Amino acid sequence: MPDRLVLGYTRTMVGFLLFNPQPDHIGMIGLGGGSIPKYCYRRLPNARISVAEISPEVIGFRDSFQIPRDDHRFHVFCEDGADFVARRQNQFDVLIVDGFDRAGQPPQLCTPAFYEDCYNALTPEGILVVNIYEGCNSVLIPRLSDVFGNRMILVGGEDSNNSIVFAAKGTVLGRSDEELADSRERLESADQIAS
Repeated sequence: MPDRLVLGYTRTMVGFLLFNPQPDHIGMIGLGGGSIPKYCYRRLPNARISVAEISPEVIGFRDSFQIPRDDHRFHVFCEDGADFVARRQNQFDVLIVDGFDRAGQPPQLCTPAFYEDCYNALTPEGILVVNIYEGCNSVLIPRLSDVFGNRMILVGGEDSNNSIVFAAKGTVLGRSDEELADSRERLESADQIAS
């Protein structure tokens, strides 16, 4: 099963491993071609992985993309990502939001209520990782900040115009401005951990 992360933004997104190298439960919104789920399944053998994908057509390509079958630690749910997080409290050590449709980011994955639900779905030291579509930063970053305060780091996508946001429920990203700056520097070179 190929699990190498070829695209730079995916390498940046798995930068959560710098802060939690052994998460117990990873939640993901958006299956796509499955590169991040496959990477996590292979590299984190003790982690449970729960993926929400709204499109049955995308799930239908699962075998073509060599995405693992559902088993005791990997499961793909055919459901809207907003509903997925709304029903889960204190479940995810890492929650990755990489959900897009033909028009960009679906509106239900960009609301203040959605980000509140993401916060509530995280464990006390959980990390939210969000792929933000180019041009949406001015709206979505303030919404995330309203929920997570200054416990956020924004990193440019290595090979795209998208931005990756890391937001922490607890203090896992660092406590002081200096620690957050150090964390940002480590994230900007996160592709080293994913090669």
